[in-house]
Amino acid sequence: MRRARRPPHGARLAARRAVRRHRAAATARAGRPRTHRWFLALLVGYTFEGIGYIIAGTFLVAAVQQDVGGRLGGGAWVVVGLAALPSCAMWTHLARRWSRPALLLASLTIQAAGIALPALLGGALPALASAVLFGATFMGVSTIALSIGSHLQVPRSVALLTAGYSIGQILGPLLAAPLLQHGYQQALLLGSAMVVVAAAASAAVCVRYPHHLSPLPTPA
Repeated sequence: MRRARRPPHGARLAARRAVRRHRAAATARAGRPRTHRWFLALLVGYTFEGIGYIIAGTFLVAAVQQDVGGRLGGGAWVVVGLAALPSCAMWTHLARRWSRPALLLASLTIQAAGIALPALLGGALPALASAVLFGATFMGVSTIALSIGSHLQVPRSVALLTAGYSIGQILGPLLAAPLLQHGYQQALLLGSAMVVVAAAASAAVCVRYPHHLSPLPTPA
């Protein structure tokens, strides 16, 4: 009987290296913190932010127009847009110096206060402040949340967060519609409450957040 031919030395060496890389990847995964609990809190918060954002985006300007009227009421969206222009650059700059989950919590808290202002306080000044606070935060919230999702290295994190945000935008008008019989105030308070829930979820993300994660190794 013929002996079975041994594989060439180069092939054996390549196989050993592949086994070592596979073991190293498995060891690295075992030593990494599981990031799913932070991502779940982020997903819940971002979904509620979608609800609060769409309620504010739909009814905030109409509430300002109804309450204030005149040029300020008609130009509320212009104020929102002007505040939004530098917001992404501002929040990105802050993220280089501060914790991203903490910034997400701060931006959601500011946004919730801004949405509630016209419902709690009448007049031109609260309306102007509301437009500025909303404009300065809604793009920053998305930028920070998606950045955190990518950092946590959960598969398809951006797609999942976008889906949650979209579901929130579908639910928002359905939840707010029954409250519009007596004006926009109750709808805005609902929107603010949804963003407060989002802020609470982001506070859970802050707890023992893994700021430093090595790239996830993949076996060859």
